[in-house]
Amino acid sequence: MITLRHFFFPMLALVLLGLAACADEPAGGSATPATAAARPAPTEFVLPTLYPSPTRDSRQPTATPTVAPTARPESTADLQQQLVELRYTVPALGLDRRLEANVAGTVTVVDEAAGIAATLQNQGGVLVDLQSALPELELAPLPEGCTGCVQFSYRLPLSGDEAEGWLQDPVMLASVENYLAITLGPHWPAGAVVGLRRSASPYQVAHTIAYTAAGELYRWRATDPEVAGPEQAEPPALPGPETVVAGEYSVTCPGAPLETLYLRPGAEGESVTATISCPAFALPPALLPLYAALDAQLAPLFAGDEIAPPPSEIPLETMIVYEQPDDGRLLLLMDDTALFEAAGSAEPDSLSLQAGTVLSLTATLEESGALAPGVGGYTAAEASSMLLVRTASGMAEAVWDGEPPAALAPGVERLEAVWEQLAGPPLPEGTPTPEPSPTP
Repeated sequence: MITLRHFFFPMLALVLLGLAACADEPAGGSATPATAAARPAPTEFVLPTLYPSPTRDSRQPTATPTVAPTARPESTADLQQQLVELRYTVPALGLDRRLEANVAGTVTVVDEAAGIAATLQNQGGVLVDLQSALPELELAPLPEGCTGCVQFSYRLPLSGDEAEGWLQDPVMLASVENYLAITLGPHWPAGAVVGLRRSASPYQVAHTIAYTAAGELYRWRATDPEVAGPEQAEPPALPGPETVVAGEYSVTCPGAPLETLYLRPGAEGESVTATISCPAFALPPALLPLYAALDAQLAPLFAGDEIAPPPSEIPLETMIVYEQPDDGRLLLLMDDTALFEAAGSAEPDSLSLQAGTVLSLTATLEESGALAPGVGGYTAAEASSMLLVRTASGMAEAVWDGEPPAALAPGVERLEAVWEQLAGPPLPEGTPTPEPSPTP
């Protein structure tokens, strides 16, 4: 499983997928909590790389884009010595984006459908790669009436190279989608009320899902040369109006993609966008059901893949984690299921608790005032007892040696009672450990 404490990057995954880069986290490192202010500075994205590497991160460009609404951005064709022009459209999605760049390394990207534009400086490396990659690109003739086909055109004014047609190269598809998504934001079809985009990870290419108010479901991968038409499906239940959605829910997990959640609660409501990383350790309870529904609908995009992402270290619906590393770990889930994982055991034991038990215990622990935001102590794993609680604002923790903090004692006693139901009472101090029976 992907773990916050130990990480081994399976190079075989990339070999089997036939991809050209490596993981975005160095192997063997220990992760630490991250916030918007603490996130490492982004590095330059270089086309036509599909996946990030220690020096190439596909999640953010070097420059910070300045996005300004406009009814119809004016053409930048009058910029001195234009170097690159390209256009990327998928009519079935209402996606229509273009890029223009000049010799000064200034790149302007425009979303024609949304009416927004972004300008980035110092993009010389990207332009060099584009000028070498585009002339080598093979574009097939567009099938008649194929509104889901990725339509692509480019022009290099200085060399005179230009072409248009159906883009099918998976590396260029992923690269162009990624570069435009990180500068203009993910694309959502018209009328979208909820959407989720995941960036590329060591296990999967970038992919997107969106529901519209008209009951249409769109889902596609960045490497798809043709996007399927919408399916008829009602959107999942959105969080209630009392739910305040933060701009970021982020914990650093090795190999985890960067995700963008989009919400438009009502016909007249303002849209909300949240950045997510490592959702099982970062999301608040109010967003878990929605995220789980979107995640389930994305699974068919990768059905049949030989390499699947390993499961998260804890289930998404986990509300409480109580761990004593030498003895085991107790997990309480949102549906009042208790799971106990004994140290060294491969399979957990489970128990159904009385309805409302987990929410009641979560509230008791949260109200204690003894929890600190984040998962830093849990990640470090340097204490004999560790507690994670999913609070209204995200995961919080407490770690201790010996007796628990007084404010947590009532809640911990209830956790110990569940632990004993699943694992049995602790052996009296001084009881010898039984020796394994000899094999006949």
